[in-house]
Amino acid sequence: MTPLSREHIIREALRLIDADGLDALSMRKLGKAMNVDAKAMYYYFPDKESLIAGVLEMAFAQMDLPPMLHGSWKSQLRHIAIAYAKLVGEHPNLLPFLMTLDGSIPAVFQIVERVVAALKDTGLKARSIFQIVDLFATFVPTFALSVRREVSTAEQVYARVMALPTGEFPAVQTLLKGLRVEELDEDFEYQLETILLGIETRIRRETTIMRS
Repeated sequence: MTPLSREHIIREALRLIDADGLDALSMRKLGKAMNVDAKAMYYYFPDKESLIAGVLEMAFAQMDLPPMLHGSWKSQLRHIAIAYAKLVGEHPNLLPFLMTLDGSIPAVFQIVERVVAALKDTGLKARSIFQIVDLFATFVPTFALSVRREVSTAEQVYARVMALPTGEFPAVQTLLKGLRVEELDEDFEYQLETILLGIETRIRRETTIMRS
């Protein structure tokens, strides 16, 4: 049997959350899954909140992130977004905490620090940088989960829309006629690039205003 340790408890807690959701996590259930007395875990974690903080630290440690301030702001944000989406996709049941980028959970707040550091010398106003942080906090997790879900395939969506009465949604139906079915697949890279282009436009606008 693996000796009880902080790392072992965190790893098992993350496995339980991934399998059954956050609501399934309790010291009692975790102790039963590990075949140990739940009271023994309080030596390492005084409460459930501290255990979740440890789980988040472990999850974020798995992210493939480059050194801080490595590359252009655009390459940094692209790398952060891809790594963050991968984390959300692998641990979707952690989403309520992964979207808490308010500093209350230090492990999660490292995403904020990296985004701000990447943009701090671009000439953007503080308000704009804050809005971009908020955008990352909502866009990346939401998109990661939408790609992961298997509710409807692109073929099913296409068929359903095209089967609607002619003229009911003419703009959408005309649009779909000009697309191949495979072009309806979720494309994280495409949507991320659209966001980055928007940020680039904002940078040009705000730096131009500053110079005028």
